[in-house]
Parts: sequence; structure tokens; C-alpha cells
Amino acid sequence: FGLAGPVNLTLRANQTAGYIRINTIDIREGAVGVDDPASWSGIYFQDVPVKITAIPVPGYRFVRWQETGSGDAELTLVLTEDITLTAEFEKED
Repeated sequence: FGLAGPVNLTLRANQTAGYIRINTIDIREGAVGVDDPASWSGIYFQDVPVKITAIPVPGYRFVRWQETGSGDAELTLVLTEDITLTAEFEKED
């Protein structure tokens, strides 16, 4: 297929405030293959886009991605190296 090598993607979120979706997989308690939804890691191919979305639970709102400072809850990334993303949520007023 001519794919580049693998990269490690780590996603972190405070599960009482929200969770992260990668492509179509919700990284939450009880999801198949998700042992620790607060700090989940997966292996993906370089140069293949992945869609990552921070989803707050009722009563909370998404603030930003800690590592990038982006306030966009939905990101499409083309991974070229190992990366960690932490979703920051806060209680709504």
C-alpha cells in the first residue's frame, strides 16, 4: 500500500467532563478495546488523516487542546510523529 511507518497517538481527557472521539470510535468507559479512557493510546500510519473530536458531557464545555492551544473541538490531523493530545473541559456557568 506504500504507507509510511507507524506513529503513536495518545489521547487524554477528564472523563467526568468529556471524552474524545477518534474517527468513529468514542474513547469512553465500556468501549471495546478501551482499557483506560482517561489516557488512551493507539498506533496509526503516518500521513493518513485522522479526525479527532472533543465532546463535553452535559454541564461542561470544551476549552482547548492543551498541547496546541487550539480551541477547535474538531481536528483533522495528518500524523507524522508520535503525539499526545489532552482535551481541556470546564464547567459551564
